[in-house]
Amino acid sequence: MGLGAFNIFGSKDYYLDSLRVSAASTVNESLGNGIASDLFYGVLAQGNGGIGFVRNLLRNHGFLVDTVTRERLVFQYNVQGRESGGANYANHEVLARSVPQYHYKGGKERTLELPLTFTMQERSRNDIRRAVRFLQALAYPDYSQNSEASLAPHPVVVIQGRLYAQDIWLIRDFNVQWGNAMDPVTQLPSEVQVNLTLIEMRTRGKSYDEVIRL
Repeated sequence: MGLGAFNIFGSKDYYLDSLRVSAASTVNESLGNGIASDLFYGVLAQGNGGIGFVRNLLRNHGFLVDTVTRERLVFQYNVQGRESGGANYANHEVLARSVPQYHYKGGKERTLELPLTFTMQERSRNDIRRAVRFLQALAYPDYSQNSEASLAPHPVVVIQGRLYAQDIWLIRDFNVQWGNAMDPVTQLPSEVQVNLTLIEMRTRGKSYDEVIRL
C-alpha cells in the first residue's frame, strides 16, 4: 500500500477535459505510460474449450489516481463498491387522464460508494496515516500564498479492473473508522476503513449509446 507516481496524464490541466482523461486512462490497450494493461488486469487465456481469467503479476485490487499530482493509492483488498444514479422527470397532470405525463429534465447525480480497508504494512503504522490523509486531502482545494483558492479539489480516476476506467470522479464525502489494536504512543490503529462517496464529473452529457458501449 502506498503512494506512487503514475504518469498517464500530460499536464496538470489535462484533467479538465474529461474526454482526454478518459482516453489517457483507458484499459483497452495500455495505460498510456507504456505499461500493458494485462499487467494489472490479467489476460484472457484460451483453455480446453473455455476461457479462463488469469491474473498476471497482480499484487493489488485496483487503485485510485489523483489526476493532478498523478499519485495513486493502491487498494489492499477487493472493494465492493456501490453505484447509483438515474433520471429526473417533470410530472405533468393532464385533465381527465389517469396517468400523468413525464418529461425528461436531466440526469441525477451518479455516485460511487467505495469502502476501502487498509491494514498496516509498516511497524510505525505511518502508512495507515498516509493513506487516510491522502484520501481526505482529495476533498480539499489548493490555495495560493495569498490564501486564495487556486485549484478546486482534484478529480480522481478509480481503476478497479474494467469497472470505472473511463469515468472521472470528485470526492464528495469521506468517513473514517479507525480500527482497534492502537499503538500506545501514536494511537495509530493496525487497520482503518475509509468510506468514500464520489460523484461523476464530465465536460458534456453522457448518451445512451455511450453507456451501452462501456
